[in-house]
Amino acid sequence: MLQRVLRIAALVGVAVMPAAASAATGTAPPVTIKAYTVPRGTYPGVALTAALSNGPSRYETVKIKIKVQRTVKVKIKVGKKHKTVLRTVTKTKIKRVKENVASAQDWMVVSASTSSDLLSVSPTGQMTLVATGLLPQGNVPSGQISALPGYGSVEADGRVWLLDYSVSPAPLYAIGPGGAITLAASLQGDFTGLTVSGNTLLATDNSGFIDKCAISKQATASCTAVPVPLTFDNGQVDAIGTAGGHFWFTDDSGELGLFRAANNSFSGPFGDHTVSGVSAGEASSDLGTITASSAGALYLAGGQEADADFQNNLILRVNTKTGGLAHTYSTGLTNVVAMTGGADGNIWFLDETNSTTGVGKVGMLNTTTGRIYEYALPKGYRLPASAFAIGSGPQSSDTVFFTLQTTVGAHAAVGVVSGI
Repeated sequence: MLQRVLRIAALVGVAVMPAAASAATGTAPPVTIKAYTVPRGTYPGVALTAALSNGPSRYETVKIKIKVQRTVKVKIKVGKKHKTVLRTVTKTKIKRVKENVASAQDWMVVSASTSSDLLSVSPTGQMTLVATGLLPQGNVPSGQISALPGYGSVEADGRVWLLDYSVSPAPLYAIGPGGAITLAASLQGDFTGLTVSGNTLLATDNSGFIDKCAISKQATASCTAVPVPLTFDNGQVDAIGTAGGHFWFTDDSGELGLFRAANNSFSGPFGDHTVSGVSAGEASSDLGTITASSAGALYLAGGQEADADFQNNLILRVNTKTGGLAHTYSTGLTNVVAMTGGADGNIWFLDETNSTTGVGKVGMLNTTTGRIYEYALPKGYRLPASAFAIGSGPQSSDTVFFTLQTTVGAHAAVGVVSGI
């Protein structure tokens, strides 16, 4: 790994309560939210992309204690005679074993005018350069932030897998814990989303396909473009996620679909969702708005039909057996732009309340009680103009990471919620 450690340019940390009392009844669980600015001197004009992933797991040799029991024969004296009895003897031994240890850090891509780098960020804000040179040769962007590449990222098989959405063919990188970059595949299409389950990686192609890649621990990917039925708005697919053992996606019409990777079959589309005969509107086509709880339940962002802007002012829980709507949550929501399942079993999200100023909140849907809680962003920070992303730390972690930018200068930053 490249051991260049970057100093934090700015840090704001706050312990917060709900930003809006109307978001839920009762007191919100206490959490701490901090913001860390990517060093301005190191990356002038830098922008984060929507590519937050758990750092790859790694194998470490650790010491463990093992209790070993065995039965032995022991002679004991009974009166003037001796007899043999069986006794259980317990001994403690120290053994060295290799264990798969999850990283406590998240990885993110930062893009400058001519290159993109991969950084790791710890819950305390330490940023370290992991890998550089992600842009394929001959595809240098114009230097405008809007023209910089967008990435999708997932963690699997001990690597972070990155798909560059901005160029064609789109490079799929596999990056190991040491920072070694492998170009695993080059995909043709207009890619919009990325997800993984086991060793199957899927990318949604808005031109009518879902690309299915079998990935390996050797950083290889064998990919096939699977045509999406025209019933899904002529095959135009957007957001994608996993839940209930299947892959779920949305199309340009706000319909939900199910894809079974084992046999390349589809179910749906499941159109406007209803509960008790009342329409809950359309599922969001925005990237990063499909997620699952740790219990495997499927959650989507959505918008009511009465909302002319089709903003995502709802969170929908979907029955993974039928594709039908199980419940809606709406209290206090304005526009949910990114979602993730937290290690605490709840759904964490970003709620954009003003797209012009970037005012927004970090929110949590308690999957047990159904209550929604929202927390203010640290002072001096706003949600980014685009490239929204939120991702949980590993299952053993109490953290959630999300993309931010400074209110002055619009400089790239990352937020960390701890104590979830």
